[in-house]
Amino acid sequence: MLIVTWNGDELLRDCLQSVVDVYGTLPETIVVDNAALKSTEAIVDAFPNTKYVPLPENKGFAGGNNAGLPHCTKEYIILLNNDTRLVKDSISPLVDFLDAHPNAAAAQGTVVLASSGKLDGCGGFLSPLGVLVFRGAFSTEFDRYTKPERVYTIGGAFFAMRRDAIAKVGGLFHDHFKSYYEEIDLCCRICIAGMESWYVPTEKVLHRHSATTAKFKWSSIQRQYYRNIKFSIKTCFGLYGRMRLGSILFLLSLAQSLAGLIRGDPTQFRSHLHAFMQIRRDRKIIKETRKRINALRKLSDIQVLRLAIQRQPWSYYIKLLKTA
Repeated sequence: MLIVTWNGDELLRDCLQSVVDVYGTLPETIVVDNAALKSTEAIVDAFPNTKYVPLPENKGFAGGNNAGLPHCTKEYIILLNNDTRLVKDSISPLVDFLDAHPNAAAAQGTVVLASSGKLDGCGGFLSPLGVLVFRGAFSTEFDRYTKPERVYTIGGAFFAMRRDAIAKVGGLFHDHFKSYYEEIDLCCRICIAGMESWYVPTEKVLHRHSATTAKFKWSSIQRQYYRNIKFSIKTCFGLYGRMRLGSILFLLSLAQSLAGLIRGDPTQFRSHLHAFMQIRRDRKIIKETRKRINALRKLSDIQVLRLAIQRQPWSYYIKLLKTA
């Protein structure tokens, strides 16, 4: 099990204790501390079967998991947010499913928002506009998601992945992603490599959504998120995919920026401009990353997008326009 934390001692303690309450003890657990706090180290040391990995700087969810991965020795890697709590055995169904489905690289369990009891998303797809849509997010329609289903992307709060699959897709996450969109990029690479991502219903895992991200400025989150989306599209897709998704992304970014400026709020404009300038500076790493991903490619852009894109009802687009 791999957990990343940053200034979240109370959350981490509750998370680890919840696993002990369910299983009687912890499985092999690696805790990566992006803040390198003595108090966090003391919490980890108080639990059996744990290893504490301090980092000298905050590398975010992506960099933290990458730093912890070499310390994991088991066949399956369970990634669990520090702001989650297990209630019953939610891990075994994921491991059993991966055991029974060799081409499944990653599987997400059932995650519920602790504050409302609503679903936190049961895997996701892209809308025809290229916007990410998580199935059942913020709904109570649990009966619709009671069977395993192949999805384009999983949620990052709680999922299992094969160790050998991580190697086949060129690694877990991009270090410089820090946080936001890293699991979508990972699942895109899984798809490109000819493997699968799945939603597998499990006992509910409670997620204190945004318990960590709330500590950061929203503008900083936006900049990182937009930059990561652009980076992922430019590295995972060839010319067709970049034209198909990139052109629509540009128009949506423009619409968001203009809408914000009309309202007198330049935040969106500044965030998109910052992301654009960062991508310009990333041209060398984008070229190198694209080359590595193309080396593992088994599906074309068209094949990937056929799996990734699902049509949405008109109400979805009306809601999107209202929130632009």
